Amino acid sequence: MRWIDDLLRRGEESEIRFVGGQPLTMQRLRNEVERLTALFGHLGVRGGTSVAVQVPPSFTFLFAVLALWRRDAEVLLLDHRSSATDRARLLALRGSSLLLRSSGGRLVRDFTDECELVIERRPNGHHSARHALVQRSSGTTGTPKIVCRSASSLRREIVCTAAVPGMPREGDRVLLLNSVISSFGLLGGILHALHNRSVVVFPAGSGPDAIAARAQTARADVIFGAPFHFELLSRLPEGATTAPVRLAVSSGDTVHREVYERFRDRFGIRIGQAYGTTETGLLAIDPAGLRPPPVLGTGTGNVRLRLSGGELLARLPRSTVIYDEDATAHRPRWLRTHDRVEKAPDGALVLRGRTGSAREIGGLLVDLTEVENVVRGHEKVAEVVAFFDGQTISAQVSAPADLQPGELIRFCATRLDPRAVPRVITVVRHELAKTSSGKLIRFPQPSISRRFSHS
Repeated sequence: MRWIDDLLRRGEESEIRFVGGQPLTMQRLRNEVERLTALFGHLGVRGGTSVAVQVPPSFTFLFAVLALWRRDAEVLLLDHRSSATDRARLLALRGSSLLLRSSGGRLVRDFTDECELVIERRPNGHHSARHALVQRSSGTTGTPKIVCRSASSLRREIVCTAAVPGMPREGDRVLLLNSVISSFGLLGGILHALHNRSVVVFPAGSGPDAIAARAQTARADVIFGAPFHFELLSRLPEGATTAPVRLAVSSGDTVHREVYERFRDRFGIRIGQAYGTTETGLLAIDPAGLRPPPVLGTGTGNVRLRLSGGELLARLPRSTVIYDEDATAHRPRWLRTHDRVEKAPDGALVLRGRTGSAREIGGLLVDLTEVENVVRGHEKVAEVVAFFDGQTISAQVSAPADLQPGELIRFCATRLDPRAVPRVITVVRHELAKTSSGKLIRFPQPSISRRFSHS
């Protein structure tokens, strides 16, 4: 793909473009990508070849993906923690000819500069792929999709993102906490940095203290992350700092108002919101966070948007194909986001909830989003997901050990109609389950610590 060559030509050889354990210059990036481009050529990779990449976050991952795109290959991104069964199903769906993986990759949690690259040939692969990027959608409702996007779609998103006022500019150092296989992590973080010559800094650990320390030692100007990253940072004790960070942008899910305010009061920085889908990429953004949640920002111009019955729809390029898990292909002209959105007078998009989140219970229309907002209002609750099984509401909550479920039930009973109070609350002391992009998984998870039910 010529546009990849264009990205790699930007910047002097001595310029540092990425920082892991060690800095990565443009010269070394070009050399490593060129080396793998030649290797993949010897292996028969060409236009139409589908190659699956299941490599942990690393410079090795960057080298491989960029080299495959230089060979005009289709890149199927797999979470390095995925099981062999899950991987086999996706490989069969796309007819991938090669699998790139790393031995012991599932054990890797944090970014590593380099890892062993294992290349496996697949006998049933074919060369009829017509897309550049294949990703799995979040699956937060339990029904993930396989999304195939063209090179022109990716390039348009990068150009539109670069044109957004307030986005990282040349020389800015961006601490990237998002997954490198998520849309915003890959396009808004890595490819955007190559396009505008900013510097991506990868985290040295996943805890809030490690993130804050990395921001300081790397002299980060910007933090890109998911809502839970900013939730953790906002709870750091007095004295901790993220200086010299001037911009914080959250993606993958919506930032809640209390996190936005706590982070602003704690660090003097408003959290910006980036909103998009796997199928379309970035749709709207407010990098500086000038307007608090539930404002999503203004449209990027990446694709056309319209409202239908209060739901936001996005116009898909004709080249985009979406597959169900049973391999049924769909080519919708307008993508349903299932987000209820209003348009403010200044053109900004305002999130009002999810379609289908309202349930009739005992004659009362209950919005599960509102139930979650009430539960989250308890000072000890970090995360919450509410469910409806057809008869009653239940909830899973992440909170400290000293929060008893009964206390939370009583808290809800004073703020909700009795029919809207969760009948079963599960409290866990760890984070709730999330997708690789940081979205909460919105179907019940088995990891149970303490439960409380009432009638």
